[in-house]
Amino acid sequence: MYFNVELKKVGKLLIAFCCALMAFNFVACSNQDQSSDVSKLEFEDATELLTNIWDRENINDKPNMVFGGIGETMVEEKPGAVDIAQKDSIEGVLYVPMDLANSSTSGACVMNAIMANDFTASAWQLKDDVDVDALQTQIEEKLKSAQWLCTFPEEYDIVVQDGFVVVVYGKTAQVQPFVEAAKQVMANAEVTTGQFEA
Repeated sequence: MYFNVELKKVGKLLIAFCCALMAFNFVACSNQDQSSDVSKLEFEDATELLTNIWDRENINDKPNMVFGGIGETMVEEKPGAVDIAQKDSIEGVLYVPMDLANSSTSGACVMNAIMANDFTASAWQLKDDVDVDALQTQIEEKLKSAQWLCTFPEEYDIVVQDGFVVVVYGKTAQVQPFVEAAKQVMANAEVTTGQFEA
């Protein structure tokens, strides 16, 4: 009789412990889901994303003089919007494939005003259902096949997250601080780095 009472108590304690453990796991999973939602990019367009990255970078690491945008959207000392319709200018100035512009709803850029090959960065907000892997391959092929004038860039980086793509190339000393800032803004990004062969 005494043994049965003790067994029932142990059984109740075991059930209570299991319930507590399940509740703890549920809360932990809920918190994990919330934290992943917080890190999802929710920028209005490519200009907002690129501006956030630019503002995050240490001022001492930035090129001394920059301009942003292409054509009528050009601005000084900060990123500017890219007119997606200006596809020839986009390909010729930013060294990205036409398909990147065709696959985007918005674009933005910022570059070294003295020597663009030392530092050029562009950001793109992609349309839905774009094959990002195929597009990334095209971007790398375009950069590697470019005929560079004056100064030869040293490296390129492609940063991808949540339908946004950031492409940056130039001298490592100017590119790397920007990439580090991009990683802070795009916390879950996939980063591809490549070197140019002189």
